Amino acid sequence: MAWLMLLFFVFLFLGFPIAFILLAVSLIGAIFLLNNNPQIVVQMMFNGMNSYTILAVPFFIISGGIAARGGTAKSLINVMKKVFGKLPGGLGIATIFACTFFAAISGSSLATIVALGTLMIPTLIGEGYDPEMATGIVNSAGSLGILIPPSVPMVTMSVAMGLSVAKLFAAGFLPGIILAIIWSVYVAITCKRTGVGTKKTEEKERYGFKEFLKDVPALFFPIVILGSIYGGIATPTEAAAISIVYITIIEVFYYKTCKLAELPAMFGKSTAEATIVSVMLGCAAPITWFVTNMQLPAALSAAAQQYIPNKFVFIIALTLVLFVFGCFMDIISVIVILGPMVLPTLIMYGMDPIHFGIMCILNTQIGMMTPPFGMNIFVCMRVANMGMGKVVKSTMPYLILLIIATLVISFIPEISMFVPNLLAS
Repeated sequence: MAWLMLLFFVFLFLGFPIAFILLAVSLIGAIFLLNNNPQIVVQMMFNGMNSYTILAVPFFIISGGIAARGGTAKSLINVMKKVFGKLPGGLGIATIFACTFFAAISGSSLATIVALGTLMIPTLIGEGYDPEMATGIVNSAGSLGILIPPSVPMVTMSVAMGLSVAKLFAAGFLPGIILAIIWSVYVAITCKRTGVGTKKTEEKERYGFKEFLKDVPALFFPIVILGSIYGGIATPTEAAAISIVYITIIEVFYYKTCKLAELPAMFGKSTAEATIVSVMLGCAAPITWFVTNMQLPAALSAAAQQYIPNKFVFIIALTLVLFVFGCFMDIISVIVILGPMVLPTLIMYGMDPIHFGIMCILNTQIGMMTPPFGMNIFVCMRVANMGMGKVVKSTMPYLILLIIATLVISFIPEISMFVPNLLAS
């Protein structure tokens, strides 16, 4: 077994796609360690992709792609500028909450950064914000795309670990809002101290009730999607399909920022992105089957019981493991590899798997904002036309606050479980 784990890390170091590494390791393990017919690996792979829930992934990616190309992002910015414009750092705070709302539309951090960063980084700089501060605001707030529901990684987690999508969505809501508020307070204090962030935008732009009505459809998007799920009208997969219809109607016929002729290309691109997730889940199914048959989860539980004295120490160890994995792997890989493996240990320590899901999202959120493989950094480099060193430096204050919030939420599960428990009652 040790040589197989070594082989996994060698393949990973050489840069092979993680999905193919998982498939290769499970195939080799099935043949040489379990003496099984390799055909079972293929069967497990197709079983992993044969899920009704996973259909939500391409649907949310498609709706997020259309929203990123259209006028939804601009409408959200208009409303948030009106709400927060008069506060110290009002434009920065407006950007954070616009990202929060857009996260509830796209379900993706990268789409949020591209859509909002393209619009807001030049605007923030024009209002006197330092380019690094503007980039830090967008990079941090954009990371909420995987935490605020609906979230593509949460759908993936529900399939990989057999959890409720609706409960995961509900659990991510309060931590996401708390992070947005914490970052906004930091921006307000910084702008108050430095004198950055004036009311120029509020004074020179008229925004009345008529303008607000024009932006209402964008605000209603999360309400329509999440309301249909928690109102019992639609399943998460059906709500994801509704999201495509809703965003297409408002972008093509209301805002008129997209043409019908452009939709097939958008669908094709988004479907290609969603295929990556499906293949990852398909390749993760055989490795889950393999490690279960090798009794690795049971061995981990036994080792934890022997060497980790209590739940407090276990949470610290789990947080460190998630953080390290999050720095070197994308969030989907972390979920499909670690999730099923640690599930029995979580149950042994009395942890709710839904709470673990939020811990996983928060720690990989940190990984997305840190080198060497933080995808948010690379996207911000392109959007802001800035070097990696400056992007990392700009993100540090928000990253420190995120780490503190992650530790607090990890040790106080009531924060993430408040909304799910409220809905259940």
